[in-house]
Amino acid sequence: MLRPPLQQISLLDEELRALNDRRKKVEAKIVALRMFLSASEVRTSSSDLPAVTPATTGLHEAPKVAVKDRVIAAALRILSDDKPRHTADLLTALEAEGIEVGGSNKFAALSSILSREGRFKANRTRGWTLIKRESPAENEAFDLQPTP
Repeated sequence: MLRPPLQQISLLDEELRALNDRRKKVEAKIVALRMFLSASEVRTSSSDLPAVTPATTGLHEAPKVAVKDRVIAAALRILSDDKPRHTADLLTALEAEGIEVGGSNKFAALSSILSREGRFKANRTRGWTLIKRESPAENEAFDLQPTP
């Protein structure tokens, strides 16, 4: 049975909105992964990754990545060598990469971001480390999960 044209249009509009929402989420993940890759020591050529630009996505602006997400991605990379780092050392490394942690107390702000994330463990004497999971595959999947 055919649906009336207005009902079909309404259903298609709804489906299109859902697809656009999904596209925006995927684009944000791509941007976050690119930031992670650009911050890591493993460099890839731009031809290895699909280009995400306003022209290719149909968006007027590229999705913006929150400072918190940039801090987390950089901290994951910095701490991936399993060497503990004190908050001051992490702040210095972040600033060297052009990531500015906001707030009047940068130490407290960085500690707050890392402790709320759930992928980092603080030790007052040794510094920050990554929380390790049971298997390497679980660690990799855990490290790349988007933040809520």
